[in-house]
Amino acid sequence: MFRQFLLLHRKPFCLWIMYLQIVKYELSIKPGTDMPKPQPSALKPMDVLRGSIEKNVMVDVKGNRGYSGILEGYDVYMNLVIRNAGETIRGETKGVFERILVRGDNVIFVSPSKGDNQ
Repeated sequence: MFRQFLLLHRKPFCLWIMYLQIVKYELSIKPGTDMPKPQPSALKPMDVLRGSIEKNVMVDVKGNRGYSGILEGYDVYMNLVIRNAGETIRGETKGVFERILVRGDNVIFVSPSKGDNQ
């Protein structure tokens, strides 16, 4: 069936490589064994944010700025609301704000704090 596909579509080189990969995969499976199980996928960014609500996070934004505090909320655009946010600019602590909103366009990364085991 696959050879017929090769002949119909006349793209022999690319399809021949695909055919060889399929045959190699089929030969790697031992008879009488189950198919290999797929590996669990990595966490998605929104899953990490969801798990970080009411926990300490560190946010790096454009302009060599960073904020660390308690994540109160977020949306699909990655706009973040952070409580008790400490602001750092170029490594220097500039101040602490009761509550800030970080626009998602400016976010470079969000990192949950490792020491927060709530």
